[in-house]
Amino acid sequence: MEEPVIVAGTFADLEREVREICSQIDLLAQHVPEEEDRAYAELAKEYLWRMYHSALQRALASEGLGQ
Repeated sequence: MEEPVIVAGTFADLEREVREICSQIDLLAQHVPEEEDRAYAELAKEYLWRMYHSALQRALASEGLGQ
């Protein structure tokens, strides 16, 4: 597994990247014949969004803006 690349940016940048990755997952999943494997693609997208929202909430909380 590769080490993550840390890039400075905004959460808007991160959201755009998550959307792009999800689009790529959708394109790949179209070529997967097994339903179970396509379900894993959906799960991967769900986890990406969970990580994004978790990071956003932590950042807002650290700034005193979280709920």
